[in-house]
Amino acid sequence: MSLKNTFLILGVALSVAQCAFSATIFSDDFDGYGAGDSATTNGTVGTYSLVMQTNGNNKATLGYNYGTAGFGIPSAPHSTGGTTTGLRLDANNGGTAAINSLVISPPISVPGNFSMTYDLWMNSIGGVTAGPPPAPPAWGGGGTSSSKANTVGVGYNGTTFLNNTSGSGVWFSGMGDGGFAGTSGTPDYEARIGSTLQATTTGDYAAGTTAGNGGAQDNSNPYYTALFPSQPTPTAQTLLVPPSPADNSDAGSLLFKWHTVGVSRNGTTVTWSIDGATIATVTDASATATGALAIGAWDPGTSQDAGRVFVLIDNLVVVPEPASATLLLVGLAGLGLRRRGTRR
Repeated sequence: MSLKNTFLILGVALSVAQCAFSATIFSDDFDGYGAGDSATTNGTVGTYSLVMQTNGNNKATLGYNYGTAGFGIPSAPHSTGGTTTGLRLDANNGGTAAINSLVISPPISVPGNFSMTYDLWMNSIGGVTAGPPPAPPAWGGGGTSSSKANTVGVGYNGTTFLNNTSGSGVWFSGMGDGGFAGTSGTPDYEARIGSTLQATTTGDYAAGTTAGNGGAQDNSNPYYTALFPSQPTPTAQTLLVPPSPADNSDAGSLLFKWHTVGVSRNGTTVTWSIDGATIATVTDASATATGALAIGAWDPGTSQDAGRVFVLIDNLVVVPEPASATLLLVGLAGLGLRRRGTRR
């Protein structure tokens, strides 16, 4: 094969690879929804399917304008033109049940390899226990009953809740306020297969294999505290009634800052990342049981949220896994070079 033809093959391969890299399976910036696009019962909201553990005790709101809600939340990092509308998820917003969760699924099925990203903001009301006067309230893990977790998974069956007693596929959970001990059955950072919490000894967690307080599932682990420094309560929230404490969130937690969450599936291996850093990697056949994706919120306690313990999602994007395009490029290039080298 001539050098000219070799470069032609490389050019075609690169073109195909670039198309694969740029293809988008699904995206939503949540800017096109109206006031009626919310739901508190099982079924659908907008084009998304919705599963709630207790009807009426959870809520999903599409097109929620977090910029005008009085919480001091800035535009998400991947928004265009400074827009401030997203998806708000409230789990156990009535504070009447011990455990509550909801799951929302995009209207797509992705049977192959893919990467999904979205912007995440987690909010909380803060500490509720004050020290002796004149000491102000402190976070101390976010206070009693102020915890919410963001859940995300693949291979979802479309019907189960995602919590410590129910689940499907491979999924992950990140607690907003870092309010649970490493010895808890619902720690701050979780990887689960179905409802089964993966132990730290599996090696699934990038933070290590140590269990317990300060271990690989606890926000106080140095891996998390380095990735997620404590953040100040937005000033607007210190002026609300009741006020959130004018204090920093716990280091290693996800509060009061936009994060970029990523989930990728390559075969039966699923990787969960936040802000580009791997949090956990799980390999299990259930990851490919279905092509359904799941994003949700989970309250493992009884929220006293005063309307401000919630999960925000913005700028959801699903694309084909780039590794497929890379393999195609390398394979075609190798074919051209091999033919050129063996010509007589």
